[in-house]
Amino acid sequence: MVTSMGMAMGSNSFTPTTLRPEAPHHRRLRQNSGTLRPAALLALIVAGALAALLLVMRAAPRPLQLDVPLIAHTMGMLAGYGVTIMLVLMSRAPAIERGVGADRLARWHAVGGRAIFSLIAAHAVAATQVWVQASQRSILVALLRLMGLPGLLTATIGTLLLFGVGIVSARAVRHKLSYERWHAVYLATYVAVALAFSHQLAGPDLAGLRAVQIGWSLLYTYAFFLALRYRLLAPVQQAFRHRLRVDQVIPEADGVVSVVIRGRYLHELEAESGQFFRWRFLAARTWMSAHPFSLSAPPQDDSLQITVKALGEGSRRLQALRPGTPILAEGPYGAMTALAARNPPCC
Repeated sequence: MVTSMGMAMGSNSFTPTTLRPEAPHHRRLRQNSGTLRPAALLALIVAGALAALLLVMRAAPRPLQLDVPLIAHTMGMLAGYGVTIMLVLMSRAPAIERGVGADRLARWHAVGGRAIFSLIAAHAVAATQVWVQASQRSILVALLRLMGLPGLLTATIGTLLLFGVGIVSARAVRHKLSYERWHAVYLATYVAVALAFSHQLAGPDLAGLRAVQIGWSLLYTYAFFLALRYRLLAPVQQAFRHRLRVDQVIPEADGVVSVVIRGRYLHELEAESGQFFRWRFLAARTWMSAHPFSLSAPPQDDSLQITVKALGEGSRRLQALRPGTPILAEGPYGAMTALAARNPPCC
């Protein structure tokens, strides 16, 4: 993403646009009040993790001892909680994107993803060992019996899907795939999380605790809602409101073009130089990809501009965009603006 965005980060000067009155009977699509700073978000994440640990400790036998069953329960609860955090971090919710920044969120997501894979693996190994010891059977027989527990078969399928996504997302593999193919595989994450959910509710740390089960379900519902709201519905909503279209494709150099985008009520976006959008050009060969490109010129009331260099198959296709091509856009995102430089956050 950094490589794709870097091409068009040329202008950091901020020229205020002239704000016109909004068209009647429409509400603003973006609310700039309210951002969640990194320290505040991390505090919320840690508080949730501590709450998950308290649930494990509540059901643990006394006196507490660090044994295989406790490890199995602890790793499982933290993994289940961590999955929701990963969904929230990459939901593109404006308060989080503006407060923390897309690049930092991507780094957190990468680190958190590796941690969750480790937690899931430790949980699976420890839980299998506990079952083998309790049943006094071979690992194969124990595994077959484990698959009969409520929700465990679907959770296993979901876990395999998650590990598949992790393998495909590894740098050595990711660079060999087109963005379109990688993104299609990445969408399996949502299916994997949904498949594993019922096993968590049936687990000993949540089973029988109706209020806790409801709270856990609401946490997952909220994470999926954020992803649906801001990754799918928001771009469609903006498309109907702003009617973005390719206006001109201007050659700048060999393999480099500037794309001028026209629309209406663009002042409502409150975009600034230095910010970026995720652009999805709705043409036959480009509609599957959302490209993160920064604004390469100060935004105007009725136009935006990006500059694209042909670095891969997807960006090469954008060189041949035709005027009139409709666009879905998510954003603006990013904190690298002149206003932010004059007023840096304290944390």
